[in-house]
Amino acid sequence: MIPKTIGGFALNLFGHLPKVGEQIVHGDLRLLVAEVRENQITRLFVTKERKAEEPDDTAADDSSAEEKGRHQQ
Repeated sequence: MIPKTIGGFALNLFGHLPKVGEQIVHGDLRLLVAEVRENQITRLFVTKERKAEEPDDTAADDSSAEEKGRHQQ
């Protein structure tokens, strides 16, 4: 059965009725249960997880360009 609400989607992911504060990660989304009433998740916070970023080479390239610019002056 395909859930019709985000709460139903989260309920399927958990596999049980979660308690407030429980969280689960699905792909790059973190779902945090903020409110539960009777047999429903009534409030849910969804955040996108950041993946571990690779070192930014552009900062090194910019400093090299600045140094080259200084040498040309």
